[in-house]
Amino acid sequence: MGKWSDIIQLSGKEFTFKSTGDSVSVTAKGKWWGVSYVGLDTNTINVNSSTTDPCNFTYSDSNIKIISKSCDTLFIKMNANNSDSARTLRIGLWAGDYHDGIKIVQAKR
Repeated sequence: MGKWSDIIQLSGKEFTFKSTGDSVSVTAKGKWWGVSYVGLDTNTINVNSSTTDPCNFTYSDSNIKIISKSCDTLFIKMNANNSDSARTLRIGLWAGDYHDGIKIVQAKR
């Protein structure tokens, strides 16, 4: 994805979460990357601002929490899914001209 080889090197890209809530820490061997996109089902979530350091930030709302630490760990937590449908969280990442992503499917209640 992108013209460059994998310079992010994630420890995992696809995860399944329990409906009651779950979390994962994804590590990266690459030392500089940023979050380009976050979407929960069909909703885009803006986690970036002009003052956000792409390597050190926390985003939290009633459904999810994302913490980026020093561009080597991305902690992702999803609260309980109380709906009758599975939820899909997608997180897009970039580093130069390399693009990658994380997909989490959370079970329905």
